[in-house]
Amino acid sequence: NGYHGELVGGATTAGLLHIGDNDQDCALLPSEVFDGLQDFTVSASIRIETLHTSCASGFTPVHTLLNCGTHSLINTFWIGYLPLTHQWLLHIYGNNLIDFFPLPEDVWLHLTFSRNGNQLRLFLDGYLFYNQPASYGGTVEVEPGGAVIGQDQDSFGGMFEACQSLAGGIASLRVYERALSEAEVFQLYLQDRMVLP
Repeated sequence: NGYHGELVGGATTAGLLHIGDNDQDCALLPSEVFDGLQDFTVSASIRIETLHTSCASGFTPVHTLLNCGTHSLINTFWIGYLPLTHQWLLHIYGNNLIDFFPLPEDVWLHLTFSRNGNQLRLFLDGYLFYNQPASYGGTVEVEPGGAVIGQDQDSFGGMFEACQSLAGGIASLRVYERALSEAEVFQLYLQDRMVLP
């Protein structure tokens, strides 16, 4: 959609976005990428390099793909993997937890999340894995500075924890303002896997 992000900390791009296992690396996107979304599709290839097993701060370990918010509500839209329970978290003003299986380290996985009305879908490597009602069907709100890739913000735009970073690579992150069809998702997977290292 023509938007470009800003790298923070030691985050690097060399064909893909690399987020280190720390509390600094991330990419900031313009809030307009996510603000106002109703029906949508978010797609990316990810590779976790180091699985989080604990947080010194007492927070729940999570590998955060994206986290968006406002000054009054820091987690309006959040996608991540919970390694202790083997669940995908899709949070849109409330949690949808999707039972999964242990995510292997250093393996690329193509994820596509979509919402169409009140229906939430997760595709893995181009195939439908989950299709259930979403906990919330309203509009996503994101304020400038609140769209973070690779970290979970515990206050608006900051207070990152290393144990909640992606700690790996992201390739071909895409956001669509509509729910893609199953055929479109599969074609996207085929296209994106051709550019992985």
